[in-house]
Order: sequence, then structure tokens, then C-alpha cells
Amino acid sequence: MPRRTFWFRTNILIFAGILAAQAAWLVTAEFFRPKLPYFPQDKASEEIASAARSAAVTAASIGWVRGDLWTDAAIALSSGLTGEVVDESDPQMALSRDRARIVAQRAARLSPHDSRTWLLLAALNSRFDWPDEIANRLKISYFTGPIEPALSPLRIRIATYSTAITNAELQPLVAQEIRTVVLRRKDQIPALLTAYRDGSAEGKQFIEATVGDLDKDLLATMRASGSHQ
Repeated sequence: MPRRTFWFRTNILIFAGILAAQAAWLVTAEFFRPKLPYFPQDKASEEIASAARSAAVTAASIGWVRGDLWTDAAIALSSGLTGEVVDESDPQMALSRDRARIVAQRAARLSPHDSRTWLLLAALNSRFDWPDEIANRLKISYFTGPIEPALSPLRIRIATYSTAITNAELQPLVAQEIRTVVLRRKDQIPALLTAYRDGSAEGKQFIEATVGDLDKDLLATMRASGSHQ
């Protein structure tokens, strides 16, 4: 009986030590974790995310295998970069994009269910003009988060920026999101106009074909804004 009691108490102490270490690990990561917007959509939220880059990376490094923390880090590091799909004049920006891309790839491996990570990868890869890669990652973003209003502006913009929009499987997903913006999310119309302005020839044609069936006035506004570039 004394021997059994000894081993029982020893095992309990070991188990308690493991739980204590795990709790300390979780609490430490949360202590450094910054409070970030779900997905930055404007200048103010981008500035908040950008200011938290160091803290987000520190929390992710402590969390190590926690995909949610690496997603936070990817969002913070990508802040201000995903919208600049054509500017490669600044070597520092290219370096920042590469770092954000590496972190986003790790986040995707650890948290493949998060649609934000796949969208970031599509956006960060858009500068390489890899239409198949962009289309595949956008499709995963749609499959993992079909109803994500915060992601709609960037998803539409990235999809129509390159020839990725010619992908037959991607087209119905983007078309549905455009229809939702036109019919239900009027506040995102300016983002749709921006996507049209910056879109490829194929992207512009796709947006026109989708919007034309829903709102002739909006289509006229798009064409007018495009002719004034």
C-alpha cells in the first residue's frame, strides 16, 4: 500500500506539473497577444495592426504551434501591404512582403480552417502574377469562409486584379460575393469601384458582366470612373 500510494502521488504531481506548465505557456502567449481587428479594412485598422507587429510575432513565437496566433502575426505583418498589389519600387516593401508571406504560410499549415490566412497568401502572391496559385488560395478562402463580409473587398480585388478570374471554379464564388455587395452591402460599393479601377482587362469584364445584371446605374458609374483614369 505505501508503494502504491507513493506512485499515485508521484503521478498526480507530474500531471499537475504538466498542467501548470501548459497554463503558464497559454497565459504568457495571451499576455503578449495584442488586440487586433478581425481583418483590417481601412487605414485606421491597418495602423492598429501595423503598430502591433512586434507583439503579435512575439505571441506567435511563444505559442509556437497555435495557428490562431500565427494568423494574428500574419495579419499584422501584412497590414498596409496587401492592398499595394502593383508597387514593387521599394525593396523594403518587398522584404516585408516576403516575411509576411512566410508567416502566413506557417499560419495556413497550423490553422488551415481560417479563411483570412488563405486570402493573405493570395494577396501576397499577387505580385508574382501566378494566376493558378492565386485562384487556388482564393477558392480555399471561400470554402473555409463563404460568408465573411470583412474579407469581401480584398477577395474581389485580388480575384479581379490578375487573370485568376478566368478560373472556372473561382468565377461563381466571386460573382456571388459581388452580387451580395451590390444587393446587401452598399457600404462596400466604393471598394467594388476600386477593384474595377485596378482590375485587369478580364477582371473589368467580369465585374461589368456581373454588375450589369443587377444595377445598370452602378455599371454606368463604373465605366465612367474607368474612363477618367
